[in-house]
Amino acid sequence: MLDRAIVERIAIDYKISGKCKSANTYEKKNLKKTANQTSNCTDLLSIIFSTMEKYKEAFFAIHRHNQIISYLAVNNTDALIQCDLMDMRNAFLNFAYDNNYEFSSLGRAKFSTMTLLYELYTSTTEKFTYNCIRCQ
Repeated sequence: MLDRAIVERIAIDYKISGKCKSANTYEKKNLKKTANQTSNCTDLLSIIFSTMEKYKEAFFAIHRHNQIISYLAVNNTDALIQCDLMDMRNAFLNFAYDNNYEFSSLGRAKFSTMTLLYELYTSTTEKFTYNCIRCQ
């Protein structure tokens, strides 16, 4: 994200660019400015900044949040479940394909997730089979 000084500098340059200046001095000033300001930016920010410099009249930068939101740590007390279904990617994809589970829309993803969780739960529990004493 561009910091406040860069945004203010772009706003100042936008106001100055309306005045008559020679093209050579304007280009030299922009090259010096971009070299100094992008020296501490990542590659992606430098690409964005150079694009904004080219099309300065069309871009307006607005900062909505200055702070990065930090989330609370999750303390999961549940034990890990060992399951052959989730060990390998290919096993999961084959299981989803065989049972026609889809994640293309929100409703299908919710249904597929709930049935997958049910399958994981039932695969780890003891499955009781009831047989007649005479049939054994």
